Amino acid sequence: MIAAKSKENIAENLLMVLLITILGMVILSFPIEEGIGFVSFLGILIITLIIGAKNPSIKVALLIAFIVRFTLALIQFYAFPLPDSTADAVTFERVAWDMASQGNLIQTFTFGARFYSWIISIFYSLFGVRSPLFMQSLNVLLGILIVFNVYKITKIIYNDERVSSIAALIASLYPTLALYSAITLREAFFTYFASAGIIFFVKWLKENNISTFLLAIILFLLSSLFHTAGFFLIISAFLVLLFEVFKFLKKMKLPVRRITLVFFGIIVIVFMITSGVGTDKIIGFLISEDPAEALITTQIAYQRGRTAFPAFLIQDSLIGTILVLPIRFLYFVFSPFIWDISAAADIVGLIDALILIILFWNIFKFKRYDQNKDVVKIMTFFLILTLLTTSLGVNNVGAAIRHRTKFVPIIISLASYNLFYNSKVFRFIRSIFIT
Repeated sequence: MIAAKSKENIAENLLMVLLITILGMVILSFPIEEGIGFVSFLGILIITLIIGAKNPSIKVALLIAFIVRFTLALIQFYAFPLPDSTADAVTFERVAWDMASQGNLIQTFTFGARFYSWIISIFYSLFGVRSPLFMQSLNVLLGILIVFNVYKITKIIYNDERVSSIAALIASLYPTLALYSAITLREAFFTYFASAGIIFFVKWLKENNISTFLLAIILFLLSSLFHTAGFFLIISAFLVLLFEVFKFLKKMKLPVRRITLVFFGIIVIVFMITSGVGTDKIIGFLISEDPAEALITTQIAYQRGRTAFPAFLIQDSLIGTILVLPIRFLYFVFSPFIWDISAAADIVGLIDALILIILFWNIFKFKRYDQNKDVVKIMTFFLILTLLTTSLGVNNVGAAIRHRTKFVPIIISLASYNLFYNSKVFRFIRSIFIT
């Protein structure tokens, strides 16, 4: 039996080598700018297979993730524009080529929105050609690694291989996660570093190891280079840390490790505010003499278009802003609502919102958790804090869909336990993919 299995593995390996050889020959027939992209996709496929071989329980999920994202990337490049791929996505790619064309990467270095373009410009400079398909391929790679991160987060929280596998499967198929891993937007870069940071943050909650908290903050800081939401992750982690310190102080204990981390967190936050690193979207608000007025001005600026949030969500005072924050949260996470649908394009957003309603419903079944209840509650608190702060700068449905996708990996991880054990909806899927 062992010999038969060995022969089967040899046959599979030979078939894979043959397919890769054929693909390599096909790739050589493409123009160089497209060939670079396809070579990258081939490398990504190999990476996917290697990770899958080392983690057999999510091999199918990883392959699905690759196929879905690769297909979407090809549709975007050869067939027709995907949602959200014709404005900022085009600009990011054009700016990357402009930076590469200047020939001085040090001079063009920047933080904030264009940091993503600067990273791509490094590759463009090395290749000497412009390759949008390659730029898409990097996002596809990160999209697959995000699926793997979801698996790791879930496994640390619940210590259940089957629950972790269903979480990876959901992440591989999640529509907006797949979309933003196939088009040239910075969401994939942000979400990869954010989800990697969450892996170490959850480890810290379980192990109280200083190094894991430090790694989490460093990865959140890296995510903030792509979007200010990373700063909100750090703030939320810091508030959780303070909450943990106060819990120990109430018991008349001195949590030396956690107090040390408090000072580190303060240093990081002060550094980001004073340097502007990772805070480009909110720096005006942070240094303003009247933060409330600055926030209101920003919200008005972003309230535009057919899918703008209701006007009452913009208040003329800080107290009013705080009072409507729960409603703003609902609009940010669960819009468009049925009554907001006025065009065919809104259906995609409605599907996303319905999926999120199901996921959140499963997160809040706290009575169903066993020994993991405390960690789940803390991570839910962390998630809500981050979503609340991020929602303050969002004022239309399109932006809401795009920005909430950044936090979908942790939402999936938290919801996966109840989805696996207590949801009738996923019984059929579970019977097919999970043993």
